[in-house]
Amino acid sequence: MTQLDRNDAPRADLTLSGFAVSAIVALLLVGTTYWMSLLESRAQGWVAHSRQVLAALATTRANLVDVQNGQRGFVISGKEEDLQPYEAARAALPRDLRSLRALTASDAAQQADLQVLAGEVGTRLTTAAAVVDARRSGGFPAANRVVEESASRQQMTGLRELLQRLQAQEEDLLARRLRAHRLLLAASWVGMALLLAGLFTALALLYRMVRRRDQAERQLLVGIRRDLTERKTAEEQLRDEMARRARMGEELARLNAQLEALVRERTLKLQASNEALLAAKGNLQALSARLMSAQEEERRRIARELHDETGQALTLIRMQLSDLAGADTGRQRQVAECIGYVDRAIVHIRGLSQGLRPTMLDDLGLGDALEWVVEQQARAAGWRAHVDVPELDERLPEDIETACYRICQEALTNAARHAHAAGVGVRLVVTPTRLELVIADNGAGFDLARYRSPEERSKHFGLVSMEERAALAGGRLEVDTAPGRGTRIRAVFDLAPEAADAPASVPGELFA
Repeated sequence: MTQLDRNDAPRADLTLSGFAVSAIVALLLVGTTYWMSLLESRAQGWVAHSRQVLAALATTRANLVDVQNGQRGFVISGKEEDLQPYEAARAALPRDLRSLRALTASDAAQQADLQVLAGEVGTRLTTAAAVVDARRSGGFPAANRVVEESASRQQMTGLRELLQRLQAQEEDLLARRLRAHRLLLAASWVGMALLLAGLFTALALLYRMVRRRDQAERQLLVGIRRDLTERKTAEEQLRDEMARRARMGEELARLNAQLEALVRERTLKLQASNEALLAAKGNLQALSARLMSAQEEERRRIARELHDETGQALTLIRMQLSDLAGADTGRQRQVAECIGYVDRAIVHIRGLSQGLRPTMLDDLGLGDALEWVVEQQARAAGWRAHVDVPELDERLPEDIETACYRICQEALTNAARHAHAAGVGVRLVVTPTRLELVIADNGAGFDLARYRSPEERSKHFGLVSMEERAALAGGRLEVDTAPGRGTRIRAVFDLAPEAADAPASVPGELFA
């Protein structure tokens, strides 16, 4: 074996080693990419399953409310047509429970809670049927007596708490799964980064070894030319060596092209994963909007129930106590104290009802509700209040009315707690294509840039909640403030498609 043949053997070993390392890393990258795509599919399946469970829970809650409302309407009116929601919901509840059992079959804790829920629902339906039968046979007094004896309100409260616990369990399960998914993805990213780093390191070492080998070979060739100038085979050996080096360069170029193709493929797959995550984020925002709407509806129902049921019952008790005070002169002082307690309870319940959902927002509209909330806050804080609200000929969309009321309520609360303002102004401007609500105060103001930072947004939810409500109702929120010059909050909602091109109204000075 000649000296050149002995030098070719180590270089061939280096090339073979480089190809082997590249092939192994390529296989690992492909396998890791496929595994990460499986993880993404599994995470999307978790999100879709949780949405199904939450939707089934919401349907069950709505059907229980329909049973309650249908029973109540029939007890009050005695008309059979008022029982339609009751009958429909009563027929739908078994299907809802079967659907929930099927969706949570893999979770023993949820199955146990569903078993309890099924028993409570059965008890509630039995009570409702007894009330309906009593109304048909004995009229309103008999039905009312069954309602008081059966404690149907306590049953509904227990059902709501059980449904809320099931919803919280499902949300916690999804959060834990997604958290574990994110940790696994992060570990996968780290692994891929380490693989790529190892690959580039190996290639760099291979290149360095080849360079050193080339330098040694060049020195060797110089020596061979000097020592074997008389041998005719020296030139042929040199050409063979150069050909081998050219082949090695071609192999390195091909390997580099393969690596670039793998990087492009992984980039495309990562873009697809990001698009899927953005779609999931949009779905979660839609779910947030539905949950906020359900929260407002539940507040409206609780407020009306406090006002209509509890308030009326306390008023009746007060009337009866007044009759007792006139009939029994020996206990007038005790009865008068009881009447005072009942009066304070009526005032407290009315305050709770208005705080949850002012009835005038549903009955009279946005204008009267804004005037009322400004008057209440001004009386409590000692403000000078200026309200400019026009008379509205037609009712606005319910989601816009609710968003405007809640934004105004939150802005006034912030002005009372943090701004130390002496005066507050509220202006409502409504055109055929646009609604604009402005709340301004002359308080201390604040640094808006600092409060928009992620650290502050995680601590202060006032601005976040107002922006979220405006966005979910199709509008936008603008905040103009600075330390020492008050705060001005402007919410704008488009009422018609052409409103995007309409100029923004500029409210005048709200304070003298």
